Amino acid sequence: MNRTTKLCIAECVAGRGILRNYGRNNNSPKTDLSFCLPKCEPEPVRFFNHPFGAARIPRCNLPLDSQKRTGFEGTMSGVLKLQYWRILADPMPRENFANAICSFLARSPLFIVLVIALFAVFSPSASAQTSPSLVHGLWVWKSPAVLAAPHAAESLRDFCTTLGINEVYVSVSARSEPSEEGQLAHLISLLHLSRIRVEALLDSADADEPGKHRDSLIQKVQTIIQFNQKHSADRFDGIHLDIEPQQRPENKGPGNLRFLPGLTDAFRTVRAVAEPAGMTVNADIQNKLLKGDATQRKMLLSSVPRLTLMMYELSSPGDGDTPLEQAEKAANNSQKFLNMAYEGLSGPNLARIVIALRTPDYLDHLPEMLEKLDDANRTNPHYLGWARHSYNDTLK
Repeated sequence: MNRTTKLCIAECVAGRGILRNYGRNNNSPKTDLSFCLPKCEPEPVRFFNHPFGAARIPRCNLPLDSQKRTGFEGTMSGVLKLQYWRILADPMPRENFANAICSFLARSPLFIVLVIALFAVFSPSASAQTSPSLVHGLWVWKSPAVLAAPHAAESLRDFCTTLGINEVYVSVSARSEPSEEGQLAHLISLLHLSRIRVEALLDSADADEPGKHRDSLIQKVQTIIQFNQKHSADRFDGIHLDIEPQQRPENKGPGNLRFLPGLTDAFRTVRAVAEPAGMTVNADIQNKLLKGDATQRKMLLSSVPRLTLMMYELSSPGDGDTPLEQAEKAANNSQKFLNMAYEGLSGPNLARIVIALRTPDYLDHLPEMLEKLDDANRTNPHYLGWARHSYNDTLK
């Protein structure tokens, strides 16, 4: 027996008894913890729901047997070790025995500390803080039009909470932001109350080029910073970049990454402005960028802390594949692209990647595909989660 104080939430059955805790010294019994209520017949070890919210905690139902060592090893959600206990016969009448338990528990500082510790360890809020969840994102384009509908912010909030979405990318432009400021603040407030992050979605096809296009993008970032200063309680959590120089004719074609240095410079410039203002930076990319050599991929992965891979057009509703086959294809390709991205690279400052799928490729089966991505990649340290494109598709 190790030196850890032994702890067991147990039930003594078929008679009277007291559980005696053996602590640091096996020959010296420590405090009697009488969690023993004789009320059932002996039965094997089984599980029960913990009152503070933990899913499963071992319960040992121990038969009364004087001076008999009985026990088992297990864990309470991997935190507390359950080991050996000795049961001692106790001739105390049942009523007096129950009263003694109540009196002991009411006076015992150890029991109070135990309850507080269990609540801290197993409460849902503590679990949420110590076990960060994967990202489940959602794009919202044309936000002024979307938010103009009655109760639009509430509908978006409900959509997110129903589907387990924990961050939203809301499009913002220099033209719409001043007139729609109240709607954005209201939306952010609602989403934050549901613990959903909000990123300002900024798009451009030319911001990889220095000059007026890059300057225009930085001005948009400055506009978001000003919004946050004015609405400190309902602020954007980050900047989400959708810069797509690959759409220009001169940048098309397999292996054509001539725009990559300018693109990563744009990412770094935005990051230098956004991070001091307390915002994260996330950038959309196509899989073409992951097919470069190690130097090119390191340039990309070191430019921002987060990237979102637009893994589109793998499947289509009429391609003849079953939803299960489509899900396997999505999972296999996500693993392939993650391996491709980090091949030959290491270091603490490389971006983590969110995998994005879009509604037209899977229609109503999109949630199944996204769940499969988590199942396939959750143990990969480079995988950050999934995102779905887009909320606008659900409004048609």
